[in-house]
Amino acid sequence: MTPEIRSVERESATAIVRRNFSDTVVSSLRTFGRAVGMAQESVAGTVGDL
Repeated sequence: MTPEIRSVERESATAIVRRNFSDTVVSSLRTFGRAVGMAQESVAGTVGDL
């Protein structure tokens, strides 16, 4: 195996990991944002009932 091929494989693996990582972060942020939004709505509802 030549070093060039090995470095290309490593770069593509890194790119895949980075892409998956960013997708995971984005989806967790979306989920977190949704949870925060629901919490804010319930707090607003509670305050509105007082």
